Amino acid sequence: MSNELMALMAALAERRGWRSPQAELGRYALVLDLNLELSLFQVDRLLYLEGWIAALPGSGPAREELLRRLLRLHLARIRDHGEVLTLADAEPNGADGAEPADPAGDARQLMLYWCLDVTTLDLPAFEEALGSFASALDFWVRAAAQAPAPAGPPPGARMLFP
Repeated sequence: MSNELMALMAALAERRGWRSPQAELGRYALVLDLNLELSLFQVDRLLYLEGWIAALPGSGPAREELLRRLLRLHLARIRDHGEVLTLADAEPNGADGAEPADPAGDARQLMLYWCLDVTTLDLPAFEEALGSFASALDFWVRAAAQAPAPAGPPPGARMLFP
């Protein structure tokens, strides 16, 4: 476990009046006010923030529609936002105690990542980064949960002339 992340987490806990945080397997887990779960870990100088967005539907049209819709949103946001939308394998065959989401074994989940240089962070910057990441995670959780917009009628063979 890195000293920078340990120091930031200890300072954050002290400021917020939390119990001293304990890392499990090199990761800190936080549940924020919005009931968003995220984890933090450090590799060398890089601090990674990671959040779970949603489990993907089984293979088929629903999965493809969700991925296309979220990809369009991600492309629209990528210039102004630093988060990265990714796919990750779910626990195989319900290894996490839950039933597998996809009996064919193609269970995937949407995750959100954000990477920062931990050596440039003081406590206020760390808190701001956590708040920004939580806002982005909330955006993506809500976006993934939205029903897709109904498709309009297919374009007709009519042509309009001026």
